[in-house]
Amino acid sequence: MGVDEWVDREQAIILSDRTSSISGPLRLSFTPYLRKPLQAFTNPDVERIGFCAGAQGGKTTFTFCVLGYIIDYDPGPTMILYPTQDTAKEVSKDRIQVMIAESPKLRRHLTQKLDDFQLLSYSLDRFTLRFSWAQSEASTRQRPTKNLIKDESSAFPPGASSSADQRTKSFWNRRIIEVSTPKSRDDSMWRFMGLKPIKDDLSSDELMQTYNWKPATATTDWFYHVPCPHCGKMIRLEYGQIRWDKKVAIREIESNAWYECQECKGTITDGDKQKMLDDGGWFTKNPGGRWWGFHLSSLYAPWDSCRFGVIAAEGLRARLTHDPEVEARFVNNFLALPFDYSQAGIELITQKSLDITAQTGYRRNQIPADVKVLTLGADVQKAEVYWAVLGWGAGSALWVIDWGVEQDKISLQKYMLETRWIHPGGVQMAIPVGAIDARYDRKNVIDLCKQCRILKPIQGEGVIYQNNRGAGYLPYKAHYVELDYKGKALPGSLVGYRINTVYWKQWLYSRINNPKDKLFHLPADRDARFERHLQSEHEVPRRKRGSVAIEKVWEIRPGFEQNHWLDCVVYASAIASIAGVFDLQKDAAVITGIEEEKRKPKDTHSTESKMGFGKMEF
Repeated sequence: MGVDEWVDREQAIILSDRTSSISGPLRLSFTPYLRKPLQAFTNPDVERIGFCAGAQGGKTTFTFCVLGYIIDYDPGPTMILYPTQDTAKEVSKDRIQVMIAESPKLRRHLTQKLDDFQLLSYSLDRFTLRFSWAQSEASTRQRPTKNLIKDESSAFPPGASSSADQRTKSFWNRRIIEVSTPKSRDDSMWRFMGLKPIKDDLSSDELMQTYNWKPATATTDWFYHVPCPHCGKMIRLEYGQIRWDKKVAIREIESNAWYECQECKGTITDGDKQKMLDDGGWFTKNPGGRWWGFHLSSLYAPWDSCRFGVIAAEGLRARLTHDPEVEARFVNNFLALPFDYSQAGIELITQKSLDITAQTGYRRNQIPADVKVLTLGADVQKAEVYWAVLGWGAGSALWVIDWGVEQDKISLQKYMLETRWIHPGGVQMAIPVGAIDARYDRKNVIDLCKQCRILKPIQGEGVIYQNNRGAGYLPYKAHYVELDYKGKALPGSLVGYRINTVYWKQWLYSRINNPKDKLFHLPADRDARFERHLQSEHEVPRRKRGSVAIEKVWEIRPGFEQNHWLDCVVYASAIASIAGVFDLQKDAAVITGIEEEKRKPKDTHSTESKMGFGKMEF
């Protein structure tokens, strides 16, 4: 029997209500697209199988079907490789042990020895199943393996996937299975698929459609096609074909979206999906390889969480955040496609984008009508201080108002306190809050911030992790800038901010290189020197010191010498976020900032601001 036959005929896998929303015998009738990937496991012409799928696409079901088949029907030394040891322990305890205990066909292969059924090693009656993790090469050594299952391989460190493959060399009939949601073009899962864009200059929207990716290696790539209920033609479900009434609110899109057939323009609803899945099939344009890669987005999943409207709303919300990390999670988890920061225009600012952002009809030192408040960012150098002033409107839209260089910090303070702009509404505007780099000449910068309390000391860093490194990272983090020899805050110490420059440069570059979103604006009379500062850095991959892992870092581009105004814009953006400016609405009043420089508020965390734009974490 093949794997799918074994699952159906024997009703061998029993799903527990502890781990599944649908308990009872596992049935492939809900997910018929899993049949061919399962059949590939016993195909003698196939050596490796890759299942690249989105959220709720059936990755776990696929893995458990193969594992159950091995345990009951085709035993052989098997290893399951997870990204971390904690993940291996959690899946073993909460998922696989429960599945074996609930399924009589599997439970009968347990021995009566308690030591044979450990958390990371099951000594069954006919073979041993071991759990390993990619962060430790030692966990895979000395373990000859016939069947290797790599779960979420996109999260493996570089080299871990190929290193695990070496454990299967002694078996002529080995099977290597790789199951994952992709992250980037460089990760293990996407390299296995071997797909690349059909052109080098595709836009972000174009890269979110699978038909714009073509096979580029020996891997045979399979895509699932379904018949249109109207014209009967076999189509591949694509994110770009989801439609909804543009007048409905985002919260209503979930129940008001549909799929438009790319062949006949017919309307396809979620109610049509199951019948289409039953009549669908896998197709490839490059047959003949011994490596088979199956691609499946969440559009095919029959569950309520993957309705067309739900996916459309998730995609729209991700786009509106203008946060590359949020967009990446959507593209990876729902579309099962890689997301590179170049898609969001992050790696390099183009001159074309700058030219478009300057077509806004305002000039330097002129305040557009949509501007509600101003912020300043300053970068301290040995002989001068660079600065830039940004104007902010609803939805965190920003306008570059002015920029310049002062010979000393006192001149910068004078500029902040005395400069006024006239808003089209007739009111005068001043700068209510600013940020200045405190890394260089730290003591004098802190003294300046004590004198000019609307100016906050900050320092740019790389990625700022939360207390638990696995819990993600933060755009900024508050800290006391004056400490005693024990590292404790001195009485009355100012509160400063550590700025995640990786996050903020990605955020800024994404806005500049997507001018159609109209969230970044340059004055028509901007100068070339300021533009070169904005273009001065790019994000490049570098190997971590003492590690095989790759990280993205920001570096000065060849031919560019200075990046000071870029830093100023980053600091002014970060302090705007900290001050709550990003929460401004279209009907918000203009915040003049005239009275702010007269106040000397006590610096405390989460103090309600009198500036009129929410909670400022000063």
